[in-house]
Amino acid sequence: RSPSLNLSFLYFCQLMATRGRGRGRVGRGGRAGRGGRGGDQQPDPLNQQQPPIFQQPPPHQHPPVFQQPPPNQGQNHVQIMGQFRVLSPPTFTGADGPQAVDDWFMNLERIFEVLNYSDQEKIVCSRFQMIGDAGRWWSDVWRLKTTAERDAMTWEQMKLLISERYYPYHFREQMERQFYALQQGNLSVEEYEREFTRLSHFAPHMVDTDFKKSRRFLNGLQKDLRFVLSSHGYLTYAETILRAQQIAASQRLELDAAQQTVAQPRMIQPVSVQPPSFQPVQVQPAVYQQSSAQPSGSGGKRNFEGKKKKNQQNKKGGNGGRGDRQPAQQTPRARPP
Repeated sequence: RSPSLNLSFLYFCQLMATRGRGRGRVGRGGRAGRGGRGGDQQPDPLNQQQPPIFQQPPPHQHPPVFQQPPPNQGQNHVQIMGQFRVLSPPTFTGADGPQAVDDWFMNLERIFEVLNYSDQEKIVCSRFQMIGDAGRWWSDVWRLKTTAERDAMTWEQMKLLISERYYPYHFREQMERQFYALQQGNLSVEEYEREFTRLSHFAPHMVDTDFKKSRRFLNGLQKDLRFVLSSHGYLTYAETILRAQQIAASQRLELDAAQQTVAQPRMIQPVSVQPPSFQPVQVQPAVYQQSSAQPSGSGGKRNFEGKKKKNQQNKKGGNGGRGDRQPAQQTPRARPP
């Protein structure tokens, strides 16, 4: 047995030994019993409050829990950066133009949303991703701030400082004007939707509700698509894109079918045409018969000159140019009987 239980048992035995048979008892009417009168009775030691031998702790109080000291700040940053680097965050140099700043912010916001980081943790991670000209510039900005200003800085304030440096207002205003004048033109519905999404980021006040975004997208579509979609009543932004894609695909199919009909030639029954048969023609050598006429050439020339002289002589001799030609013999005419 434990020592505390032994002491309790001994104390109980002593109390029982001190109790006698002549203990006064109070009966009815306030009279004392066998042990004497009621006024002379001795106090019962069992009924008296005795000091507790050992005290138990209160039921609602728990023993103090050992408090671990807060982790080292540098050790905490190492753990944060380890989780951050696992997701392959992009770096920022400041040399890729204003559009790169917006893309960098968007990628970091996705990572911070997954890790559920606080503003101070976001600032720590973002500082390590700024390299080159951007890293040198931010080091100067951070060095000029006091400790209180560093602790009070929020992620939105850091983004504002970076935007004022690498994302000027005149560029955002130019992108906003481009979004306001955006039209589909010769673009497909998919290409127009991508350009609409890119430029709408620079004019959030124009697309801050689904209704305004849907109407802005509808007003930039081609005239025939806009006319068909307007007859459908109110459509959400997602429904407007889906219906526009379906109508454009149907129009392309109809156009392709019409072009094939025009370009297709009429069906003509083929006619079998025999190629002409060519037979070689045998050419016989020409046979010339010798005649009394003088051949052409030098002989013909002499004959022509002779005839010329003879004609001249006939002209000189008279006879009507006949020369010495004898008159034809006249035949006597027959007389009637």
